[in-house]
Amino acid sequence: MKELPTADALNMCRNLLARGVEDGHISTDYRLVCHCQCNSTESPGRRLYEEIQTWPHFYHIEEEEQ
Repeated sequence: MKELPTADALNMCRNLLARGVEDGHISTDYRLVCHCQCNSTESPGRRLYEEIQTWPHFYHIEEEEQ
């Protein structure tokens, strides 16, 4: 909840997303949404959620949309 995964793990996640786009498996205009935005859960954890919000393609879901 309070600590980020390692820098290597975060980089691997970003690289996996980039590779998915590059290989055509993920749309170039994809929206990155965290589990806690869709369900009442702490996943992926507060600190990681804060980090992911700074990534390209992060999608801020408005209250009305939920």
